[in-house]
This record gives sequence, structure tokens and C-alpha cells, in this order.
Amino acid sequence: MTNRANEHGADGLDAAIARGGGDLDDTMQHCADAVRELVGCEFAGVGLVDSDGAVVLRAVSSRTPVALKLGHRQAAGQGVTGEAIRRRAPVLVPDVRSHENYVPTGPDIVSEICCPLALGGAPFGFLDVAAADRALGAHELEQVSRLAQRLAAPLFVALSARDRESRRDELSAMMVHDLRNPVTLLSLTLEVLERARAGGGETAARALQEARASCEELLGLIDGILSVQKADSGRLELSLADLTARNVLPTVASRMHVLAAARRVELSCEVASDAPTARADVGLITRVLENLVSNALKFTPAGGRVVVSAELAPRWVLEARLPSASAGLLLSVLDTGPGVPAADRDRIFEKYAIVHGQRVGRFSTGLGLAFSKRAVVAHGGAVWVEPGSGGGSAFRVVLPVLA
Repeated sequence: MTNRANEHGADGLDAAIARGGGDLDDTMQHCADAVRELVGCEFAGVGLVDSDGAVVLRAVSSRTPVALKLGHRQAAGQGVTGEAIRRRAPVLVPDVRSHENYVPTGPDIVSEICCPLALGGAPFGFLDVAAADRALGAHELEQVSRLAQRLAAPLFVALSARDRESRRDELSAMMVHDLRNPVTLLSLTLEVLERARAGGGETAARALQEARASCEELLGLIDGILSVQKADSGRLELSLADLTARNVLPTVASRMHVLAAARRVELSCEVASDAPTARADVGLITRVLENLVSNALKFTPAGGRVVVSAELAPRWVLEARLPSASAGLLLSVLDTGPGVPAADRDRIFEKYAIVHGQRVGRFSTGLGLAFSKRAVVAHGGAVWVEPGSGGGSAFRVVLPVLA
């Protein structure tokens, strides 16, 4: 292939990429059309590699009818495209009629080339061409390989943009879902209050408690959204002061009392006599504990218990979590809920992580835990979850203490 031909092919593919305008599907389709014309073959296809390693056909350009339709899936290693992805190298099959691992593209196809699309790592897609009137050879293999290299970067950018958009949509849906629950409860509570207005008594009191709890939950969700945005943008500033557990823990218990009563869960706090004073942003750490308590109350069944405690961090905690600290304040939130599966104990601190629990089903962790991790790490501390000694979960926060 001459340099002039190479440049012509690159220009033609670049023009197709530009016509795609950054849209993933449009870009793949325009590129499939351009590649078919540039190689002079009957068929060109562009596809992606799924999370399970299967290849999925996403764009087709053909002069003749083909058996493979958009969305066609092949398992990892299956067919010429599967071979190319598994080998992470181009595959040339001069005569598909004698190739055992062949998935028919069309009734007249006799030769096929597939090149993986990658940017230094595992392939994320493929470029495939097929001919009906001749055997493809080394010349076409070099040409298609060059076109695949040219296509990889812009297609990866378009794919990443779609993934980010999909993730934003998923997060938005989860936020709406989380906000809807307390709003629905608040609406129902107001309806109960309206009906109980004349009689008053225990029903009205209970309804008011539910309404207050829903309002507290709503405020917590909104604060979580704003706090994570602030932390992610680098605007989380610390105002350090002496943090005394005997002052902070009762404040947390008092603020969360309404929610605990509405959930019918016992909430208490315990401060050990050796609990040290730490230098921290008292407001932020108070919010962290409120988030952890709120999370514990959410998953602790009625009749259960949540305990907030503070003590001098044991040596094993410092060695495992803060090896550079000589002393630390250990804050814990213990519950009698279903516990967190071992595989999810790190993931739950991500924004809206999806967790599957045997007793609570599929749920999202929201933003409270994500903010808590950011706030604790900003103090030079650590936060994690482990199984509780009596069942349930034990959320731990350790903050360094100056000797």
C-alpha cells in the first residue's frame, strides 16, 4: 500500500468520524460505511466487547443481504471476531469455507478480516470486513489494521462519553428514587394527620413523628448531594477545633432520635473514659456520624439497636488503618441489621453503589457514605465497615490524635 493510499484512507475515515459528531452509534455507522468503500469489499462491521467478553455487532454496512443483524452477539472466542478479541491481534481468513470457527456473515462471503480496537489495553471493540468476490490478503490486512488504529481513539472517546452519560442518568434515577421515599411517607403522614385532626391522641402523635422523620431524611439526602459536590470540586475546607466525644455523640443521638423512634429502633451512645480529644472539624465529623447512624437505622429492623461509641483506638487499629499515627480516636456505629456482604464492604463508600443483600435485596448506598469517606480522609483518618461482634455491621472511623 502506498503512502498516498494510506493518507487517502485516513482522510476518508477521519471525514466519517467527523460526520459522527461524537455520537457513538452515528460514528460507528459512518465508519463502517467508509471502511467498506475504502477497502472495496461487500461487508464492513463495527462492534463492541461486552462486559462478559462477548462481541456485539453495533454497525453494519453491506452491498448484499447479510445474516448478521445489529445487536448480534458472539461468545468470547467464537467466530473470526471472537478470535481477534481473544488473541488481541488481527485475524485474516482467506477462505471462510474451510475455517471451522466461522459464523456466517452472508451467503456469498468467502473471505474475512477482523481487527481488534484497543488503546494499549484489552480490546474494547472490533472492525470487521468481508469479501465475496476474492480472497483478502496481506495488502487488505495491512489496510484494515491501519484503519482500525485510526478508529480506536475517537471511538473510545465516544464510548466513554456514552458511559458517563449513562452513569449520570443512573445516578439521577437513584437520587429521584431516594428522594421519593421520604416524600411519599410525608404525604401519607399528612393524610393521616388530616383524618386524626378531630380525635388527636396517639395516632396523631405517631403521624407527627413519622412526618418529622421524613423531613430529617429529606434534609439528609439534600445535604449529602451538596456535600459530595463540594468535596469532589475541592471545596471541602476544614475548620479544626478540639473534638470531644462526650460532646459530639450526645448531639448526634439527639438529632437522630426522631428517626430512630419512627423506625422503632433503640439508639444509644457510649463514651469510654479513655476516649481522647482529636483535632477535627467538629461539624463535619458530626455529619459523618449522623450519616452512619442514619444508614444503620435504615437497615436495622424494628426492635433492633444502634449504638454510637467512642474510645481510644487500639494498637491493631492504628497498625492496620493509620500506621503513621501514634494515637487515635476510634468512633463506631454498631447495629443489629443484616450486615454488609464481604464483597461490598469497600464498594459501599462509592456514590450510589449497588449492593445485593440476602435479607434486604438490591439497594443503593446513596451519597451519605461517599461523603463520609471524603470527609474522614480529608482529616487524615480512615473509615471502613466490618462485621459486628453480635451480628449486624460495625462502621468504624479512626481519627489521628496528636501525642
